[in-house]
Amino acid sequence: MSGAKTVMRLFAWTLVSLAIGVLAGAGVESASEDDYINDLDRSHIVGPRAQLLQLGYQACADKNQRTRTDSIQNIVKQSKQDGNKGLDEQQADFLYGSAMRNLCGH
Repeated sequence: MSGAKTVMRLFAWTLVSLAIGVLAGAGVESASEDDYINDLDRSHIVGPRAQLLQLGYQACADKNQRTRTDSIQNIVKQSKQDGNKGLDEQQADFLYGSAMRNLCGH
């Protein structure tokens, strides 16, 4: 019976450790997204949070497949969809840099 109790305790501690790890990881990701959005806001780049996050994560996905210049052009193009005013190249460049710092690799 002692062996079964030990196995159950180890299993319980493993579950607790896993839950703590998942929660800690979720907090980091959320903080990174918040840092990204706050970074853009401080630079007067505003828009719907979901759209700004989409542009940032797209930049992350593109970073190994496009040049920085091509990625920035893509951000400008994507930001102007659905009749939006969109971002200019300087804003898109800032968004790209902020995404690299705050979103990519997290």
